[in-house]
Amino acid sequence: MLAQMLYRGGLRSLLSCPFSRFSNGTVVRPGWLGRPRMVSALTNEPSNPLLQSAHNQLTRHACASSSSRNDLLPLARQPFGIELCGKVARLLNGNGVENLLWGSHLMATYTVPVVIQELAFAIPRSQVHTAIDSLEAEGVSLCRDRSCSWSRWQETAWQRSSDQKPAHFHLDHGEAGDLTGPDWNTVQLHAMEDVLWEVSAEGRGVGFSNGMDNDIIFANDPGLRMGSPLQGWGRFPASCPGVRLPTWQRYVEALILLALSSDGYACTFWYGELCHAAEVGNPDRLGHPTFTKFLKGLSVHPQSTFRAEIAEARESLGSRLHPRRGS
Repeated sequence: MLAQMLYRGGLRSLLSCPFSRFSNGTVVRPGWLGRPRMVSALTNEPSNPLLQSAHNQLTRHACASSSSRNDLLPLARQPFGIELCGKVARLLNGNGVENLLWGSHLMATYTVPVVIQELAFAIPRSQVHTAIDSLEAEGVSLCRDRSCSWSRWQETAWQRSSDQKPAHFHLDHGEAGDLTGPDWNTVQLHAMEDVLWEVSAEGRGVGFSNGMDNDIIFANDPGLRMGSPLQGWGRFPASCPGVRLPTWQRYVEALILLALSSDGYACTFWYGELCHAAEVGNPDRLGHPTFTKFLKGLSVHPQSTFRAEIAEARESLGSRLHPRRGS
């Protein structure tokens, strides 16, 4: 029960500041959906042969050694990770649904340590029904129960109306995935217009990518970093094709716009996500001076003195903010 309360309600004391550091160098920051995340101080150290070897072992385990076992399971019972991510992405691709990875799997691909409790994709709003039909055809049923814990959390903490809430599907992970309750093991479909409105993939095709310096890449792009046992898994192996994601700079810009476009819990949540993503990239790669200044300021100013920067960024980026508050 305590784990469920912390996960669902969020750790307000941790969410109110960018981070807390213990004497051993470990950092605790708010995690995806408000849960705490443990981040080693080694996260930003460059890869070395030992870490590369560990990464190869981890990804081989995720995509190869478990394949024969997971292939026997229905899609709704397969565990989170690279393999399930690839299967869902390829399922959507096969039905013409243009999708980009989102949520904690995206953070893990950028080597951010994260507790995985959902698999999320951003898709064009016009293709949501096709995506739902594609997943339901594989036995993953859309949740239509507005009383489920995840739906209630969306209405209360996020204050989202019915048309704003992402479509979600509950996975059956049994006791192995029941730390936070069965309602929280979900596949989520977010409207791209609500989370990545400046990186629309609509009309470009499911095979489109334009490189690390632009907007969209594949998860096994050689320019991505490899992870380690202390990080997220990083770059996907070549054996898991078909998964696309926003480049780091477009992802961070989206988080900044989401934070500046939101109020209340949603605003705090997006700032928390931004703190994590900011640590694995260079702010100078962002596409607007306001983005760069804001991200650099976020890492050095306590939140209590950051209000002027927030107001300045909102004024500078006003025409690019989402018109729907709290998205």
